[in-house]
Amino acid sequence: MIIDNLSIIIATTLVVLAILSVLTSPLIKAHKALSDNSFDDDIKNQETESKTSSPNISIIIPAHDNSYELEHNLPSFLSQQYDANYKVIVVADKGDTETEDLLKRMASPHLYSTYLPLSSRYMSRTKLAITIGIKAAETEWVIVCSPYCKPIDNNWLKSVALQLGDENLAMGYVKMDENNKAYRRFEHIFMGHIMFNSALKQKAWGTNMSFVAIRKSIFIENNGFLGNLQLIRGEYDFLVNKYGSSTKAILSPSTWLLEEELSDREWKNRHSYFQASRQLLHNIATSRIKLFFYHLLLHTTLLAPIAAGCIAGMMHNWIVLGAAGVALLTNIIAHTCLAAREIHRVDEEISTPMLYLYQLSLLWHSIGYRIHYLMADKTDFTSHKL
Repeated sequence: MIIDNLSIIIATTLVVLAILSVLTSPLIKAHKALSDNSFDDDIKNQETESKTSSPNISIIIPAHDNSYELEHNLPSFLSQQYDANYKVIVVADKGDTETEDLLKRMASPHLYSTYLPLSSRYMSRTKLAITIGIKAAETEWVIVCSPYCKPIDNNWLKSVALQLGDENLAMGYVKMDENNKAYRRFEHIFMGHIMFNSALKQKAWGTNMSFVAIRKSIFIENNGFLGNLQLIRGEYDFLVNKYGSSTKAILSPSTWLLEEELSDREWKNRHSYFQASRQLLHNIATSRIKLFFYHLLLHTTLLAPIAAGCIAGMMHNWIVLGAAGVALLTNIIAHTCLAAREIHRVDEEISTPMLYLYQLSLLWHSIGYRIHYLMADKTDFTSHKL
């Protein structure tokens, strides 16, 4: 077997690219808090503390034709075992008789409902609902979450309150119900990992979780959603982007919300609205550049070893063929292990052999979302239709 310089260079390059591909993975840095149950033990130890240790909290749920979701999820919010006062403020559309009747049936000391006027056509109804809810709140801390979500148990609010600190805003974790497609759950975890990583570095730019806690005084003093009112959705991204200069990431399992199965339409809409809003998000450039190189190296370290290995096999160049095999296996095994670790941390059940394929498909799904947005009527995404 002849060992030549070109073979050594090609072999070394293949292996180095595989290593770089692993090092550029967003999943290489684990968020230990996602699976850290030690905080849950602290909650039990603090149950005997006085009521003054827990702040009064308001929970804002903007609803739009969500009577079904509210019927299934609202009781979990209203049954919280919390030491201080809390209110669940549901802001719905005036004239939505199903939701109005449901809220009357669910009357509770913890429930307050208000309605959007029918005249508010040319503005984001979800952002308006959140604004009205925050203004109606009588507490400093306000939690904003989706009607598609519910707490995991009746100690959820207590767990969240114990993690609120001196920051202006807190980002919470939302786990998708197992009935959601496996790829969607994986993408949700993957993108959430990137966004929480930015928040932990105090460079928060957005969130794909429908769970944000914010100080009312900060929201009011800075004119709420001013600066992005022209877009219909993107409310959680904009809250984090505008007020996330001082951010707390709430990741302990006891603070998670559970999101029910999303329809294909809702899933596509979320991505389309994100495509519309991302151009207005500050501090997103760094994450997009890192993600670009991650996808580039991930695909390069799959295709390059296969191509080099095929050519080396035909030429009986065993050095390059061996290096190609090592690089390919390193790429697949390492990325699979990193993804499996993160999946395990969030207590998900996704087929391990599929994790590498899901990472490859992230790019192609992203391109698909972009094409769908570019082909859509842009007036569907703006509230300024006149």
